[in-house]
Amino acid sequence: RKLLRRLLERRGHQCEEAENGLVAIELVEQALAEASCYDSILLDYEMPIMDGPAACRRIRTMGYHYCIVGITGNVLPDDVAHFKRAGANCVLPKPLQLCALERFWKENGVISMNVTSFGHYPDRMSEQGS
Repeated sequence: RKLLRRLLERRGHQCEEAENGLVAIELVEQALAEASCYDSILLDYEMPIMDGPAACRRIRTMGYHYCIVGITGNVLPDDVAHFKRAGANCVLPKPLQLCALERFWKENGVISMNVTSFGHYPDRMSEQGS
């Protein structure tokens, strides 16, 4: 999580992070109440207290309509489909390749750099292809 944040910030993105799914929901709830929304949210599939798909589902029911990217080491079709049914716009594999994430953002019109990253990511993020 911390490494991903550093990599994104080096590329000019503004980030906040949460150590678990419940904290992620609280941050989004606070942002929605203040009318300052995140342009994109990154959720790890496996997070303490509440996993990524459950947090994604709750965030969608709160009225968040922007981009949610699921990140998982479990790229089995059923796991990806489960994350998408929960409301993720896309699901990317670990280790996360920043070029794939930024390509998705570009293709989907995420033009601002205000990004929130929630979850536990391995210490080896890949910047291949960037």
